[in-house]
Amino acid sequence: MKSISLRTVALAAPIVSLFAVINCAPDDPTVTNTGGSSSSAGTTTTPTAGTDSTPTAGTPATSGGSSSSAGSTSGGTGAGTGGAAGGSAPNGGTGPSAGTSNGGTGTGGGAAGTSTGGTGTGGGAGDVTVDSILGGESSYKNPGWKDSWWVTGCKSKHDHDCYTVEQCPAGGARTKETFPVGGVPGQHYKVTFKYEGLNEGRSYTGGKKDVPIAADAQTRLDNDSFHRDGTAQSTTYNELRLTVYDDKGMEARHYFMNSFPVAENHIQYSSSYTKSIVIVGGGKIEHMVFDSNCHAIDNCNAGLVSGTTCNSPRRLPGDSANLMLPPFSEDPKDNSIKATDSTAISVTASRSQPWKAQASHLKVTAISVTTDPVTMDYP
Repeated sequence: MKSISLRTVALAAPIVSLFAVINCAPDDPTVTNTGGSSSSAGTTTTPTAGTDSTPTAGTPATSGGSSSSAGSTSGGTGAGTGGAAGGSAPNGGTGPSAGTSNGGTGTGGGAAGTSTGGTGTGGGAGDVTVDSILGGESSYKNPGWKDSWWVTGCKSKHDHDCYTVEQCPAGGARTKETFPVGGVPGQHYKVTFKYEGLNEGRSYTGGKKDVPIAADAQTRLDNDSFHRDGTAQSTTYNELRLTVYDDKGMEARHYFMNSFPVAENHIQYSSSYTKSIVIVGGGKIEHMVFDSNCHAIDNCNAGLVSGTTCNSPRRLPGDSANLMLPPFSEDPKDNSIKATDSTAISVTASRSQPWKAQASHLKVTAISVTTDPVTMDYP
């Protein structure tokens, strides 16, 4: 018998192995993603599955196992599960980009888990509440903007007027209270608030008043005196302004709260309205009261007042009627912060209502993340 050379045996062995592989291969070429399953170990191995699935999946999904470090993040459990799913999807291995395909979800799933986790911790999107964003103490040490005020005091009473400062400064009386906005710096938030106040009216030019002045404005309780943008005309009546600042300290937009066009007179109006605006995370809100002659129309009930006439005072409208005024206010005489119930702020020496001379209350009722610009005008 002719002897079989070792060379012949060596050549035949691969052929036999090949036939064995072909005969054992299932009809459905399911790929066992060994690379994906080893992702939990965090080692980079040459994925056997990628090699076996060359006819179907394309080039070996070498990046299938290289994302193992991502699998070890907080989304690791999800990544491991994804690896198994990835292995069973033969069309997932698309070469080096297999990690981003459906099949690569197994090991690429670690990266996906990282992305999801990052949103939770980096974006702070899970903690957007009125308290968390707008609960920060004001520059007066009052509660945050979520529950805030504009206060015009009454240092001394003169007929139907209140003097906010006895000797009015050349530039008039001006007070400013600022409130921090928390959240993610630069992130826009849509806020909805309820405003209720008793104030004299002021004319503003430019911008937009949401609702025309009502014919019965002097007696109605729910006047909508909100005015977007614009400027305050040069008059002796009080200006109430709300200014939104961004996270860089720049003014983003302003609003006026007591807009009563061509209605400036010795009248104190009642306003009550609900509005939504956009504010900026990491920025601030400013409440400003400006009185050019340091005289404020006193709280003498509805209608025109003159001379010594001053009828019984009113409480603020709506839910604000029984609220106490804020603990602290600014003395326009020297711009120092003092107790609201001090005689430097009001002759009543009390925070209780009815208040002399004018006050407005704002309560934030809702907040949410938005991509709307600060210039957005909600209906």
